[in-house]
Parts: sequence; C-alpha cells; structure tokens
Amino acid sequence: MPDDAGRGRRPAGGGVVWPSAKARYALQAATLLAMAYPHNAVKTRELAGAASIPARFLSKILGELRRAGIVTARRGYHGGYALTRPPCDITVAELLAAVGAVDVFATARDTTHAPIPLIDRLRDDLEARACATLHSSSLESLAAPRAIPS
Repeated sequence: MPDDAGRGRRPAGGGVVWPSAKARYALQAATLLAMAYPHNAVKTRELAGAASIPARFLSKILGELRRAGIVTARRGYHGGYALTRPPCDITVAELLAAVGAVDVFATARDTTHAPIPLIDRLRDDLEARACATLHSSSLESLAAPRAIPS
C-alpha cells in the first residue's frame, strides 16, 4: 500500500487538521462583509474578485451563511450581501459551523500505535485552545487592521 505522505497528504494521525478551502473562503468573504458593515451591501462578484474566490463556490457559501442568519441578501442595483448583525457579535466558531466546518482544528488521533499519555494530553490541550480561540474571536477582530511590526 503506498504511503499517503508521498503524495502530499498527511498520514492518519498526522496532527492538526487545517481549514478546508470552504472554511477559508467563508472567513475571507465574511471579513470583507465585516469591513463593509453597516453601510454597504457587497455583490457576490465584488466579493469573489476581492478575495479571489470562485463565484459559483462563493454563492453556495453565502447561501449557507444566509440560511444560518449570518448574512442577508438584497436584490437590485444597490443589492448584495451584508451581515445581519455587528461583526463583534459573530464568532469565528459560529461562522465555521454555518458552513459545516465544525471540527476545523480538531486533532487527529493516532489509532495505529499504543496511546502515549503525554501526547494525548498535548493534543487535547491544543484542541481545547483552538476551540476557545474560535469561540472568542469575532469577525470584527479579523477585519481590524493589524500593525505591521517594524
């Protein structure tokens, strides 16, 4: 059986699972909507272009965010998508759950080897910290400009 690591994939039990393209695109689009909040609705085409997201894929993501009550859609010349509430009230965890990326930073458990308590504790700590960070981070914090260190 070929080794998955040789094809660019992580082997089973290989560590932290990083966000999918869908999760990254949802975060990018929501961050742009947060920067436009509350004054401007943003069209799908503008969001897709600004974040380099395929428009059809973005439309599906925005539909999921609309069904979750995170964004609203308005038709017409002045239409587009906008957040339904202030960016400070929308957590990253809520956004990821809306697009089905609930376990975005869950750590993989190695079932091929005997458990090592120290490693298990470290993995559980990492997962708990990632979860706490996702629940305490808002779209506002993602949209805020950061100072570039000199």
